[in-house]
This record gives sequence, C-alpha cells and structure tokens, in this order.
Amino acid sequence: MKVIRCRDVGVDCDFEAHGETVEDVLNQCGQHAKTAHGMSEISPELLEKVKSAIHDGGLRRPRFDELGFDYGAGDSSYSPALAGDNSSGGDALGFLEKVA
Repeated sequence: MKVIRCRDVGVDCDFEAHGETVEDVLNQCGQHAKTAHGMSEISPELLEKVKSAIHDGGLRRPRFDELGFDYGAGDSSYSPALAGDNSSGGDALGFLEKVA
C-alpha cells in the first residue's frame, strides 16, 4: 500500500491518499488538488515533490511536529528519546511506535 498526505509536502491539510500503486495515489492527489485546493495544473516541481514523498503505508513516517520538534528552536528541539537516551524512560523505537 502506497500513502501520501498533503502535510508530507508542506500543505496544511489532513488529506491522505492510499493506493496499491504510485499511479493510484497520484490520481487521487490530482483530483484532491483540483477539488480541495483549486489547482488547475500541477507544476513539474510539485509533481516530483509529491512522487518523492509517497511511501509504503506499512510504517507511516511521523511529521516533525508529531515528534515534538519545535521549528526554529535551535537546541531546544533535541529529544533524548530520539537520540536513544533511555534516561527519558523510552528508546527511539518505542517513541516512534507511540506516534505511529
């Protein structure tokens, strides 16, 4: 199963497309772009960005904000759980399983 979300390409939208093939997902994305975002054309750059963000649905990639990163916060975005520091009460894998 292939999956992509609008948020995977930087769009503030909760849409997710799921399909057996990349083409299935791209068709759903094209229809969604027209109906929800009013796009009449998809630029070659955006198409490549979307294609590169499509991933297998078995293990969803968490977004940075789901991982607790503070955009632009410098060192305050460091997470012991992601670094494998078990003093925080968990390891990186356990943390990611909670997010997924």
